[in-house]
Amino acid sequence: MWLGWVLASTVGWAVGGPAGVAAGGSGDIIVAGYIGVTAGGILAGMLQWLVLRRHVAGAGWWMAASAAGWVAAGPGVGLVAAVMGAALTANAGWAALGIMYGAVTGCALVWLLRQPRPAAATG
Repeated sequence: MWLGWVLASTVGWAVGGPAGVAAGGSGDIIVAGYIGVTAGGILAGMLQWLVLRRHVAGAGWWMAASAAGWVAAGPGVGLVAAVMGAALTANAGWAALGIMYGAVTGCALVWLLRQPRPAAATG
């Protein structure tokens, strides 16, 4: 499972990020940013769902959790930028993004893993 997850995550984020930025457009930068990260999170979550659905019930919720994780990460990055200033923003911003995304999706994954799998039909 782990190799499929790594591949799905890598491709999802590599494609989802640029696709999300394109989906965000060139309007208001904050609105475009949230549209972009939501679209990118959903796309990455869809590829991860292909792996997760074989292992947990209710795996479809993963796409929403992935998008929510990216959306929640935005204010975290903004807060780091405001507190630390531009000199440290790049590395600290990526760290804040990872922490926020990981917190949201980690909670979702724990919840999903606690859901009972439906019994297989005996035929």
